Amino acid sequence: MARARACTLTCTTNPPANEVFACCALGPVIGTAEDLSDLYNPEMTCTVTRAGQPRFSGSVSTAKPHRKFDTLIEYLRRANRTPAGTVLLTGTGIIAPEDAALAPGDVETIAISEIGELTNYAQTVGAL
Repeated sequence: MARARACTLTCTTNPPANEVFACCALGPVIGTAEDLSDLYNPEMTCTVTRAGQPRFSGSVSTAKPHRKFDTLIEYLRRANRTPAGTVLLTGTGIIAPEDAALAPGDVETIAISEIGELTNYAQTVGAL
């Protein structure tokens, strides 16, 4: 069975989280662009611990995204309806090395300044 690479909210995973059942965690809150004072200011961090020991830690700023949010939204709306509650998932830009692949029991925490922290506990989900 393939194991997801850290981190999900998703940090980049292998295989991609959208292809694995039960792998897209949202939170600790869901808000709109207007809820943040500056979309291009928050710092994001991702940590993975195994048996209480740090396995991986990484961070990234939203100051210099490859594509601006307005551009992503424009592309999303070209061929999709976007009713209230639509969520645009971008990933975080934090890519963990292969040796930090998640294993059952690992604890993954993603924190975003101005928003909060989301903690997930890795587990094996039934056969796909």
